[in-house]
Amino acid sequence: MRPIEVDVPAFGGLTDLYAYHHKTKSQCIVGDIFILAHESLRNEARIDFKEMFGVFNLQVIEAVRLEFVSFISQGYALSTIATYIAKTNELVRLIKKEKANSAEPLKSLCAEPKLWSAFWQWIDKNRNYKTFICSWNGEDGLLWSDQYGTLIQALPTQSSRDKIARAADPYSGALTESEVRDVTFGVCKAYEQGLLHIEHLATYFLALLLGYRHSQIVNIKVQDLTYSEELKSWKLKLEIIKQKNKGVPVYVVVRLPTIINTLLDYLVPLCRARNKDYLIHRTTSYSGCHIPEELIRELPNSKCIGNVLLNRIQEVIYSLGVRTARVEGGKINLNFIRFKHTLLTRAAVNGATAYELMYLGMHSDITSARSYIDSIPAAQARIREELGVAFSSIAQAFLGTIYDGGYERAIQEMPDSIKRHYGIARAKPIGVCGSDIDCTDHAPIACLLCPKFRPFRDAPFGEYKEYLVAECEAQPSYQVKAKIQEYVQACDMWILRLS
Repeated sequence: MRPIEVDVPAFGGLTDLYAYHHKTKSQCIVGDIFILAHESLRNEARIDFKEMFGVFNLQVIEAVRLEFVSFISQGYALSTIATYIAKTNELVRLIKKEKANSAEPLKSLCAEPKLWSAFWQWIDKNRNYKTFICSWNGEDGLLWSDQYGTLIQALPTQSSRDKIARAADPYSGALTESEVRDVTFGVCKAYEQGLLHIEHLATYFLALLLGYRHSQIVNIKVQDLTYSEELKSWKLKLEIIKQKNKGVPVYVVVRLPTIINTLLDYLVPLCRARNKDYLIHRTTSYSGCHIPEELIRELPNSKCIGNVLLNRIQEVIYSLGVRTARVEGGKINLNFIRFKHTLLTRAAVNGATAYELMYLGMHSDITSARSYIDSIPAAQARIREELGVAFSSIAQAFLGTIYDGGYERAIQEMPDSIKRHYGIARAKPIGVCGSDIDCTDHAPIACLLCPKFRPFRDAPFGEYKEYLVAECEAQPSYQVKAKIQEYVQACDMWILRLS
């Protein structure tokens, strides 16, 4: 709550406000002057509120001070707060310049067209300051009225624009289906050959399937995991990071997917046998070589460095021939944030709402989640580029040919060229792939629209249609429903052709 009237002298003497920054364990004082100094900052940031008198009225100055206190208490990065200090000073200088002939405090930025025009040009170039200035403008409209506020809110921040562009970036944006498939195959193959170890495997799947950050994965302890006999599944107690208004750590309990459960069935007892607290713990010597089990127990009880693990995965899968055509040299860049981008962008493409993305990404508000929805037009082509005609229109289905011999004959006559036969829930195959590419993208559903798909003459498309109809009814997203209905139409088309 902001004070309406503050009984202080017009020339200063503002009451000291105290704020604790829990991430750096720093006590900050916001008085007549606010100085932010820390070893993580290259230079100290300084703002003199006395210089604001004559530019802003006392109510606005108090609002600015309170917002600095609020942002410190919420744990904003010190570099961000330092930027807000610098931009606030810059804004004060701009207003002083524009109202040089007036000694009266500013009543409103939108009161004078010339001043508003100058401010609008400035805020358009400093969009990441929008969050801060909107906060101290508040519901009272200290700087602009509602209709002008709508214009300000409509400005996308630079970070949002960067996220939209980054979503389609071939180096740091969302991975395509084929990239995920090839990397996963390479990781599993490397593990089988002993080139990667169990900590690499666990880190990869935690990042890929859950989109967790580096700090979340490497800080998982065995005590954070509990096994539910009722659910036959592991549950993880995980700290939510990057949360606003957080004075103490906030945790959620997450039920883990099947493949991670399988890994934990092996890894948790192994950690306990080694007397290690961290799930992803050190198992290598300083030279990077895997060492005997008895020596692992003697290693320090410390966590691994997550980026080192991903760098090792990246080098190994490249040595096994995993490549992408989207970057020069073909090496697929792997990092934790990229896996998070992949998870959330695909969820957005498949119709997830902003609130669902906020929950999935463990965000504190829907601003970041919205950026993934906004990125769909830019990212969709990138994500689906390797799917090719598997996601093309229903007309493409007519390009496919029929394999007249049926399943039994196909097994006898085409054992080397059949890459996969596609079945329904009852394990009845419906056809083969007529290409030399072992495609795994959304099989068998996407195959219905692929011109390389060769259905069996005796394929049970009637039963498959019933299965799809049931799937369609169970889907909450109208976008997913629309896509499944297209596959249902493809079943009707194949039933007609096969008859």
